[in-house]
Amino acid sequence: LENPSMQALELLIAARANVNQAGNDGKTPLAIALENPSMQGHFCLAMSDPRGDQGQYKGPADVTGKAHGVGRFVYDSDSQVFVGRFASGDMIEGVCYHGEEPDSSMSGRQWTSQIRAELVQRYPFEDILGTWTYDGASYTISKQREGSIDFLEGSLRGTLRWQDGWFEGTLHLDSTGDENGTIRLRRQDAGSLVSNFRPASSYQWGHDTTAKGPPVFDSLAEFQTH
Repeated sequence: LENPSMQALELLIAARANVNQAGNDGKTPLAIALENPSMQGHFCLAMSDPRGDQGQYKGPADVTGKAHGVGRFVYDSDSQVFVGRFASGDMIEGVCYHGEEPDSSMSGRQWTSQIRAELVQRYPFEDILGTWTYDGASYTISKQREGSIDFLEGSLRGTLRWQDGWFEGTLHLDSTGDENGTIRLRRQDAGSLVSNFRPASSYQWGHDTTAKGPPVFDSLAEFQTH
């Protein structure tokens, strides 16, 4: 369900059907969504990973109320969180984090022998997307359809990749394509990013710059409210 408006419509139709099927004693997740429009397409669902370990999924669901789309799975037994893509209640691909560090990755419903950097880039633990402000200026980090994470500040643009605990990318001038330098960023706390800039002519990183922006998606705290 790629089209958000179609997703909302199909969820609504399925929810109405589930209301009739559930009766007065029980309600399906979709029936609950019908009564709470703000929850449509976003659910907290109990499920297990391919090894049978239990946890709670949060994210979009399909018309049967199963995990479907990009979401998070928080394990019941420890501090691990799987961030990735789900389909019809199954994990398809993504990264399992312990704390904030990548612990393992999955591709094609199978755990990989090594952590795959492209999956860490595609499914980062830290939510760095949005517009961030600092010292009267701002930059925007967005995710493109193909999965790349883009940085834009004024006439400077670049693609960020996860590397050694930072999101890092080379910046180019929009007008000429000339390389301007390299930036690296990571979360400093729940509401800010810290970054360093290194000019193209230098080997040294500059001073720390702190930018304020949207709060981090704290899945553990969010699950406790449901």
